[in-house]
Amino acid sequence: MRIMPDKPIFSPADAVLHERIRSCLGLPPSQSLPDSYPKHQMVRMVRNVAGITVEQAAAIAGVDPVYWNAMEHGDRKISYALWQYFVLYLLGTFAHKKPRHIRPEQLKKLRNKYGLTQKQIKDVLFTSAESVLRWEKGRHNMPYQLFDLLEYKLANPQK
Repeated sequence: MRIMPDKPIFSPADAVLHERIRSCLGLPPSQSLPDSYPKHQMVRMVRNVAGITVEQAAAIAGVDPVYWNAMEHGDRKISYALWQYFVLYLLGTFAHKKPRHIRPEQLKKLRNKYGLTQKQIKDVLFTSAESVLRWEKGRHNMPYQLFDLLEYKLANPQK
């Protein structure tokens, strides 16, 4: 069962925590997103540095705690987009956002605002073209975590 955080798990203004996470990931101050796919040990290490439980990490990512645990043990791979979202959340970028339902027209409006095709959205999120099509047609719900990441990446293309 997914536990959705209804309030930030910790203060997004915690500069010491942010520095510890950046150091763990090797991120310079000018870079917000990790540029490599994490090994399972890195997923666990970042969670431990953040001082959060498996359940809290799973809630941030919007996955089941059993699935998160499997990612930390190398039995499952974390998607690159989900990894980016998780790191940005820990760095305070998304900590103020609440879980919500993303309507198909929200994705289409965002895509049109930046003049992008569905294929380009697929490339930004490291997902399939079929997923983007399903989200826009309303056949599947787009995870709000991916929508937030997409908004962030489109608004901050240099990071």
